Amino acid sequence: MKKFILVLLVLVSAVFVFADENLIFDDFPGKFALYEDSRFGEKTIIGLCYLGNNSIVARSYEPKTENELVLMMDFVITEDGIAPGDNLRVLKGNFNSSENAQRLLPMIMNWSASWYASKDTIKEKGSYSYSSDDEFNYLSYIPVFQIDSIGTDNKFKIFSMGTLSDLSDERFNNLTGIPEAVEAESYKISKGKKTEVIIDGLKITLDSNWKTTDERIYTLDKVTPQDAVFLVETFNYVENGFNSLKELANLLLGANQNIILLAEGSKIVETEGSIFIYSRMYDPIQKKNSFQETQLIERNDGYVSVVTLSCYETLYLKNKKYFDGILH
Repeated sequence: MKKFILVLLVLVSAVFVFADENLIFDDFPGKFALYEDSRFGEKTIIGLCYLGNNSIVARSYEPKTENELVLMMDFVITEDGIAPGDNLRVLKGNFNSSENAQRLLPMIMNWSASWYASKDTIKEKGSYSYSSDDEFNYLSYIPVFQIDSIGTDNKFKIFSMGTLSDLSDERFNNLTGIPEAVEAESYKISKGKKTEVIIDGLKITLDSNWKTTDERIYTLDKVTPQDAVFLVETFNYVENGFNSLKELANLLLGANQNIILLAEGSKIVETEGSIFIYSRMYDPIQKKNSFQETQLIERNDGYVSVVTLSCYETLYLKNKKYFDGILH
């Protein structure tokens, strides 16, 4: 379970401040989204990744034929919105290799124009739907064009997102669907004696099931050394270049590069006074799913406490009320 804990000092060192008014994307370089598209028959995987400097990589892959097209392109601001710039390169494949390949560039042009026209509304509302030639459903924390789904028939939908570890990251270049997980061992947790712990000035109620060696990281260890992990990290998010807690949350969702983030069940929820990040994650090594809930609590003078609870998904589902009671 330790690999599911976000190493905050590493993450905040990669922050980019969005001060350039010519930047089109309010996103972090390396953020990507993967979609399943079955609107035209056989399933196609569509990948979108933001490279920085208004440039993206777009990928179309057809699992049945293994036909693939990968483009790199940039965008410029025009009087009418945005348009593709002069830097269009085919990195792999060709436009005439299939009908899906021929559709990729026109789709991106349509998506980009519709997204840019709705960008401010998406940012304000968090969740937004817009109809043009297609029915676009947007969520503000999804990378690149912020598309959650297109249409109402479930034929175009996001299935994973994350942050590249490097340009050859297999999660973007080779993932063709949601991996099948094996179930982790699970058990019913009997409530122990309640105890209050204080970490970075926060008072948290745990019980005697939780063990610690440093009074910062608490674990449940009935089956494995870390069936579940609870920790708090506090740092100054303003000094690290973040303009808001929402911006920090967008970075943290999908920032763990050791896992595959499953879009279904992963989300950012804003509540009065704090932000919650819910992550469903697949570990390619253990082949197990885990669930992580992170609460961002704003402190004084630009500080934030990042309160994280992680556990195997099977254990969480069997003890949902128990785990939810810790952070709520």
